[in-house]
Amino acid sequence: MYLGTEQVHIAFQGYERERVYRPPIESNADKVILIAHNGETVSNSEESAEESIDEDISKGRACRDEVRRKLEEEDIDVEITECDFFDLNSAVLGAGDVITRYQSDNTEIYLNITTGSKITAIAGAIAATSTDATPYYVRAESYYGEQIATDIQ
Repeated sequence: MYLGTEQVHIAFQGYERERVYRPPIESNADKVILIAHNGETVSNSEESAEESIDEDISKGRACRDEVRRKLEEEDIDVEITECDFFDLNSAVLGAGDVITRYQSDNTEIYLNITTGSKITAIAGAIAATSTDATPYYVRAESYYGEQIATDIQ
């Protein structure tokens, strides 16, 4: 019989890897729930090529697969659920549903607001504020890679 406190981490899974898997590993989490984008909307304009959208979906899956592998190597249970990363209501409800499902007297819930979209960061903060979840931000020492925003109007 498990009598200790269970530690559950929740993270919106975008293109981040280390910022998702390192905090649960370093804090000896018991379970991680990854909230993936369900693809109902895209961040690109409507004129975006279908290949670009497919590439974004493929990139997101590759990141999620690596995160899942790293967590499972550390014997951390992983569950995946979905919401629309670009719809505030969907993201708040997505995080809130997960928090509500795991909320109990013997569970500590941590919500990573670093990953996903800016909308999911806001949604995560709202969901955590209205529950007993603890939001956290993972600061990176450096940034590299491709430019994200283009064609700002």
